[in-house]
Formats: sequence, structure tokens, C-alpha cells
Amino acid sequence: MYDSKHEEEEKKFEAPVKLQATYTNFKLFKETSSYNVFEANAYDSGEKHLIRILDRSKEFVNNAYSRTATLFVQELLHLQYRCPGSVLTHTFEISDDGQQISCATLPYLPIDSLSEKNEEGFDPKDAQLVSKLIADALSDVEFLSQKLQMKQVIDRLGSENLCFMKNKEGAFFLGNWSKYFETEPNDSSTTADDGKEDSLNSQKEMAETIKALAMTILKLNNIDTKVVDKLLQMKESNPEIYDFGIDRVLKQHQENPELQNLIREILSVEASNLPNLDEFRSKMQKLHQPVQQSPEKSQLSLSDGRLSVEGANLDNLSDGRLSVEGVKQVNRLRLIEVDPKDAVTFKYTPNEASFAYAKITNITDDTVAFQVKTTKPDSYLVTPSNGIITPGKFSEIKFKVKKYDPNAIGINDKFLIVAIRLPPDQNPFLIPELLKTTTAENKHQIKLGVNQLNLQTIKTS
Repeated sequence: MYDSKHEEEEKKFEAPVKLQATYTNFKLFKETSSYNVFEANAYDSGEKHLIRILDRSKEFVNNAYSRTATLFVQELLHLQYRCPGSVLTHTFEISDDGQQISCATLPYLPIDSLSEKNEEGFDPKDAQLVSKLIADALSDVEFLSQKLQMKQVIDRLGSENLCFMKNKEGAFFLGNWSKYFETEPNDSSTTADDGKEDSLNSQKEMAETIKALAMTILKLNNIDTKVVDKLLQMKESNPEIYDFGIDRVLKQHQENPELQNLIREILSVEASNLPNLDEFRSKMQKLHQPVQQSPEKSQLSLSDGRLSVEGANLDNLSDGRLSVEGVKQVNRLRLIEVDPKDAVTFKYTPNEASFAYAKITNITDDTVAFQVKTTKPDSYLVTPSNGIITPGKFSEIKFKVKKYDPNAIGINDKFLIVAIRLPPDQNPFLIPELLKTTTAENKHQIKLGVNQLNLQTIKTS
């Protein structure tokens, strides 16, 4: 894995005695601040294994030998517990001078070195494999958090230390535990705080851990995480754009609906709705069960004023007519409904901000883009002034009077809500520009007037 820049280190390398007698063809595979990993072939079988060697000549190890040696052994023991047979315990050795501790393991690869399906059997588009990645990584996070009192494990260790071992039915594990302490020189970080919840029980930290794993999965699938980060920032303020944007990103890069659902599920996790670890694992597994649609059920869809009936039983035809109950005939230009229908009402109280509200509902089977305009932009602030609404959903609009003047605001003021169907290939962040280029016959426009209610003149009993 490493190139000629490591030749000097390889020249200085000397394997412990037992390993020299057991393995040949040592090649540097990976270097950490506490140990080196070498590829080597077993003399008896020719099988390729990885050899971990904790080297006390390294400055980080020498300065904290007790800690790094303990973590080195703990990491091997935990890997053997998680994946029996992955650590070749008969090769474990401590050199005579105590300067080296070494052991062989089955081969593995850091997942960030794998981006496409390859001979190692890792396919980042396989929802089942990705689900196992998350479950295995969370198991290691749980152990490090609860048993070793480590915090922000994924953030501190980094995705480069999340590894894949093909030989053990696609097992994933976190390695290089010592890296956690490279930026944490004090022992206090490993001590629990006087009865306080450990890091895994912290809902916020657990949610951040799951999000970090989600970002790792997105990178493995060559999805731009900067775009996803931007969408996540809009999740609370404009959930319609968030939902639409995430769907767009996933569908552009993924054809596997199971994986799309899994990533959506992971990204939906927040501290406020965080399940426990077992519940989360169970929930992910359910996402992989395909939904079976009954073939007898008719599917009705209405698009551009045309009614489509799939799977209809034509035996129900009477006098050449098909009777369909509960289907609303919707004009193709009627895309939204607005509540209130005619005017918004501002409630005026001296020395207080004045607000009004409206709800825009998408009544189509398509995603709708909208923009709210006013005849007096200097007098009103509209939030959001534009956005998207997915089928059957709604967006609440907040109107605020910038500087209330009862004499300047009145029934002549108007708001105009313009809606269009959002084409599947359009950028949802360019709604105003898109509306300008859309022809009038493809727009649905609704006008709202302005009412004002002066609360100062209302007497209360």
C-alpha cells in the first residue's frame, strides 16, 4: 500500500525472532504513531497475513508506553472477541528486550481505500453490507465509550481507521485506538465524570456519531458531502427543500432503493428522536425487507388532468363506463391550496411586532416550487419567500410587518403566490430564476389581500 517514501523505514525494520521464523516477504502496509503494519507470507502455507508491531522506538510509544502497549493488546483482544479467528494468537510475541510487541491477523483494508466493488468483496452500494458496517462500527463505539470512557470516537479516530475484513463474512472494526490520545495527552480523558452519563449515553454525541458514519458511506459512494451538509443545515428551516434535495442527491448517485432508504434513515437521526443502539440496529434491518404490493389493487394517478388506472379490473365496467369513487378531478393548473383563501390578517398591538400566517399545501402528485411576492416589499418580510413542497405536504409562510404604520398598511396591499411543477432535473436552489422562465400557462397563481386587526381597540372583560 505504501510507496518508496517508506523504503528507509523498511530497511531499518527487524521482525521479532518468532515472526522471522514464521513469515517472509515483509512489506510495509500501514504506519501509525504507535505501531506499524506489515504484509507478510506464512512460510508453511504461503497465505498473506498482516503483522502488527508496536515499536518502542517511536516517540509517541516511548512517551506513553504503558498506555499504548495496553491499548495495543486490548485492540487485538477485542478484535478476536468480535471476530473469532481474526487474530492469530499463536504468533503473539514480546521481544526479549521488551522493545517490541507483535501479532499477526487476517488481512483487512481501511474502507476509505475502497470506493468501488472489487476483489476484496466490498461493495458500498450493497445496503446489507452498509447496514453491517454501521452496526459493527457502533458496537466498537459502544465498547470504547462505555468500557474505556472515550468520547467522540469516530471523530477522533477518523474514517481511515474503520477497516474491512473480508475473511470474516465482511466484518468491520475500528483500529488504531492509540490515535485517540494523540491530541489528548492527559489521563483525565479516560476517567468517567462522577456519575455522569458516558459519551454513548449522550444523545447529541450518539446522533453525531451516526451522522459521521452516514457521511463516510456517502463518500464511499462518491456523493459530495458538502451538498449534503448544506441540505442538513436547511432541515429544520425548510424541510421541503431538505427532503427534495436529499432525494435528488441519492437518486442521481444510487439506483439501489434499499440503500437510499437506509441513508435517509441514518440522516434523519437527531438527538431528539434518538433510539437506543439495539432499536437502531433493528430499524435498519427492517429497511431491507422489500415492500410487496398487492397485484389486485388498482393504482390511480392524476397527471396533467389525465386519469391513469393501473391494474384495474375491467370486468367492473358497466355500459362501457368505469366508475371510480373518491377521485377528485383536478385541473392541471391547480397545484396548491392556500389557507386562508382570501386574505391574511395582521394583529396590531403597540410596541409589538405584527405577524400573519398562511399555509400552502401541495395537492398534486408532483413536487411543487413556489414563490411569494408582495406589492410592498419595503413593508413586509416573508419567510420563506420561496421553496419546494413535496406531494401531499405543506409549507407554513410567516408574514412580518417591518415597521407597523396602520395608515400605510391596508386593504390595497396584496401578496401573490406563484407555484409551478418542479422539473426533475432542476436545481431547487434556483426557484426565482426558474419561475421567470416558466410560461404563464404552466403557473398556478393565488392572490391574498391584507386585513388588519387593531388589538388596542378591542376591549376585554
